[in-house]
Amino acid sequence: MGLRADHTDLQTGTYELYVSKSKGWQTLPLHDDMVADLANVDPEADGYWFPWRTRSGVYKWLRPLCKKLNVHFTPHMARHEFGGGHREAGATSRDLVDIGSWTSQRSTERYQGAPTEHARVILHRARGTARGKVPK
Repeated sequence: MGLRADHTDLQTGTYELYVSKSKGWQTLPLHDDMVADLANVDPEADGYWFPWRTRSGVYKWLRPLCKKLNVHFTPHMARHEFGGGHREAGATSRDLVDIGSWTSQRSTERYQGAPTEHARVILHRARGTARGKVPK
């Protein structure tokens, strides 16, 4: 949330993130769309790409938007969607450690969605059926 321009390398499409749990810096990839978007904007005067500075600061911006759109959404929900969506696409726990800010494969498990639902997706995929539709 506190992405700084001086920790972002648009040429290589990466950014450096301080992970407090491991007390160290981690270099992570940026999605190509994010690189293109950042290349077309100037960072804030203090070097941040976004107007919030803390994890909780985003809520001052996000809550009014969610209310206006009549949706419930939190940044933590995005973390779960990131983990679950990548799992459904075939990513392993190790893959999530490599592309996210988790410090271990075990810590990714809570963000990958319900194992039962994932198993159901795999079973339907193996049987060639659409997700959630049972063949007759």
